[in-house]
Amino acid sequence: MKLVLDIVTNHSCRYGIKGFAELKYNTDPSQVWGKDLNGNPLKPNPNWNYDGLTPNPADGKIWSRANVPPMPAPYNQNIAAYNWPSTESFLNTSDPNWFHHSGNGFVQGWDDTTNCYQRAIADDCPDLNTGSKVVQDYMFNAYKKFIDMGVDAFRWDTWKHMNKQDIFVLADRFKALNPNLFIFGEVAQKRFDLHSVQELNPHWYTWRGDVNNSAPSKLGVLDFYGQATFHNIFESGGAFSGVTDAARYDNLYGDPSLLVTWLDNHDFGPNNDWNMRYSGSPENLASCMNFMFTWRGIPCVYYGTEEQFQRGVFCDLHDASGIQKSIDVTGRAYYGNEFENAKTNKLYSHFKKLNAIRKAIPALGSGTWNWGGNYPGNGIGYTRTLGTQVVAVGLAKDGDASFNFTGLPNGIYRDAVTGRVSNVTNGSLGFTVKSVSAGIYVLNGPGMIGGNGLGYFEACASGCNTPPTLSISPASDNYYSSITVSLSATGGSGASTIHYTLDGTKPTSSSPIYKGGFAVNKATIVKAIAIDASGDTSDMEGQSYTFVLPVPKTSITPSSGNYFNPVQVSIAANGNGAKAPYTIYYTTDSTTPTISSTVYTRPFTISNASVVKAISVDANNQVSSIQTNNYTFNIPAPVVYANPTSANFPSKTVTVSLSDTSPRQPVVIYYTLNGTTPTTSSNIYSTPIVITDSNTVYLKYIAVDSEGRISKVDSQKYTFSPIPDIWVYFKKPAAWGKNIKIYYWNALPTGAVAATSWPGVATTQACANGSWYSYKFNGVTSLNIIFTDGAGNQTANLTNVNTTSYFDFNTLLTTVPNIYSPNGSIVATPISGSAPLTVNFDASKSTGCTVLGYFWDFGDSTYLQSGLNAQATKTYILPGIYLMNLIVQDQNNLRDTVQQKITVLAQSQGMTLHFKPAATWTNSPYLYYWSSTPTASTDT
Repeated sequence: MKLVLDIVTNHSCRYGIKGFAELKYNTDPSQVWGKDLNGNPLKPNPNWNYDGLTPNPADGKIWSRANVPPMPAPYNQNIAAYNWPSTESFLNTSDPNWFHHSGNGFVQGWDDTTNCYQRAIADDCPDLNTGSKVVQDYMFNAYKKFIDMGVDAFRWDTWKHMNKQDIFVLADRFKALNPNLFIFGEVAQKRFDLHSVQELNPHWYTWRGDVNNSAPSKLGVLDFYGQATFHNIFESGGAFSGVTDAARYDNLYGDPSLLVTWLDNHDFGPNNDWNMRYSGSPENLASCMNFMFTWRGIPCVYYGTEEQFQRGVFCDLHDASGIQKSIDVTGRAYYGNEFENAKTNKLYSHFKKLNAIRKAIPALGSGTWNWGGNYPGNGIGYTRTLGTQVVAVGLAKDGDASFNFTGLPNGIYRDAVTGRVSNVTNGSLGFTVKSVSAGIYVLNGPGMIGGNGLGYFEACASGCNTPPTLSISPASDNYYSSITVSLSATGGSGASTIHYTLDGTKPTSSSPIYKGGFAVNKATIVKAIAIDASGDTSDMEGQSYTFVLPVPKTSITPSSGNYFNPVQVSIAANGNGAKAPYTIYYTTDSTTPTISSTVYTRPFTISNASVVKAISVDANNQVSSIQTNNYTFNIPAPVVYANPTSANFPSKTVTVSLSDTSPRQPVVIYYTLNGTTPTTSSNIYSTPIVITDSNTVYLKYIAVDSEGRISKVDSQKYTFSPIPDIWVYFKKPAAWGKNIKIYYWNALPTGAVAATSWPGVATTQACANGSWYSYKFNGVTSLNIIFTDGAGNQTANLTNVNTTSYFDFNTLLTTVPNIYSPNGSIVATPISGSAPLTVNFDASKSTGCTVLGYFWDFGDSTYLQSGLNAQATKTYILPGIYLMNLIVQDQNNLRDTVQQKITVLAQSQGMTLHFKPAATWTNSPYLYYWSSTPTASTDT
């Protein structure tokens, strides 16, 4: 096994580098994360340090902000600002020896080196100054520890966001420690073709200088352009022969054999997008792996691919809501308990054989290659050559495929898949491959490798040279008593001799010979090979055994929840490998059970709110974890549903059905048709209600359950006008209140709607925090309207509204807007004054259907990304007129931009007035002044 370590040098976490370059933030005591357990402002705790495991006792949080370095003046004057990643944290108060200081600190685009190399790619990725010696020394010493531990390779994150010369400085130091360390980097691309900026392409990093005009860097990169090809071929049904596009840019790489080929990973789907994991068929997936494992480059398989774990599931970066999801429901889901399940999957067997073939044939790993074999549309063929080893590879999908290779060295070729043998005498080799299988004919090769007919590979039919197959019993597991291990070999030529080891080392023909079953009662790794009479050796097999005493597992049924009837609670303990018998102890008052608690003997009934907790103890005195179930018994009132609901019915007739839900049946529904409130003396609903009328009918109804609970009064309005409904939508100004009403008059035809009195009737808000409101008129051809908030604000008279309309305050919109987009609002105080001018910006009146984020462009080439904080403060030093832009963005990536002009005047130099009073003045004169410009700070 080789160990590959994923490393990052482009950025730190949002808090910087602990103990070296920690970033500064305010900690707002009005927020939950700014308080201790008693609700007091959180204070530094010198007795606690963040270690990723231990909560701060003061607030109970592992990610406590108690010891986060505070912002210095003037950024600490408003403690509610700068609590999250911002220009002030990333640039203004950070050390330029550690962090890049460029722009506003955050990437503003992805198509130039300044943005990509020197600015944060996300608000939790402050951009490190990778050209600084202090950063390079820190990174070298940090990762040197892992090299000293024996890691074999580095997968280096976010190369596209670093100058390659900074990478080479560190890579050279790493390789000086271990010349055999393999290094490959991620130069992410969301495209099929090359980026127009040379320095942002993957191949740029494979050369010390200019492409094809300098020494190769001898570093690998992830093959993004090869991966982009796989989407069409293996997921969208493209012809196998089209996979030749994967090599379209090979001429640009310093050494294409160092490219790391892949299908998908934690970020990217097969189409180079932040999308979903591979969602194609297992047959096409197996075909893709056949290609990756036998073509140029180094195959990299995302965990779980061997059983299509989370097949077709979106990565959590797919959209704003995905980022908020628990990782176990995304394409990034931790593999966890799926390890054992994978072993039973057909793909797992396929991958295992592929890996054995690649391992046994060096030319597949590092040989040169050429397309060949006269491959058909549903196949691909190529040769691999390393020294004297020559391999002819033919792959098929979507049907069988035939191949004819020419120009090969003469000799005996053996197929690593089926074991078939072909004697090449004229340089030509022909063979047919079953769909999803492969032909891998090796000059003087060993024959079949990795087992017969595994996965989707064709099995050997005849004339096969099959090595023995070894098995070890029992399977790897944790056992609780001594076991007997047996080894056996089948197949091969004649009797096989089995050699084994018990210390995890690789067995050879010199290792002990197996003579019969042997006992194992402590942690042991058994490895073995079988050698048949012809000298053919089996694949090595191994099993690992542990002997850890288990604890029992306690379960309580039914599960926690709100129940409508008394429940019978049962508690059980299962072996989970533990030793019977088991004793169960429980409580029903939420206290922690101990061996002094009540002993469970039989199911019991509860009918009141209870918290049941239980433990179980086995015969070895091993105690289970505490199992807790919470039961409540809140019986809801019945709910009545009408179908159809309020609407206009030009046909003059509507049949209305009423239904109910209630845990206490039977339920009786009472209703009225004249608008009066129903009671238990009203009509009883039994069959659908047929309403035939030319006037408006108000249906009101209630329901009563079997224990007397009464539902709320609900109602529906049915009209019978042949005139289409008119919907009016209104976007309120930010300064208005939320209780928007509509006042209307001159509705035609006369009497179609009831007259309204000022300030009108309530409208419906489109979403809880949005700016749009709506109201529906039916049976009306035209009318005049005014919108008001009932607090003195109103629109102009909006006359002759005769169709569904959208109003942005007084303006009738000519296109239909997205009424769910956010609406930005900003108040600046002051908007003018002498330099230096400090302006407080408040965007708290902004509205949206989800939580909003704020990005501030102050108009002087400085910026602030304040996260959820709707306030910002800016001091303008130089005179000028600045156009400040605020972008508000919701969690659905909908945006709005608002502007505010700030006028900064040159600092006043003052003036001296000289006044000579008249000779008749006897007292000292006074000065009275007014209309000063700019506005004076004092009045007289």
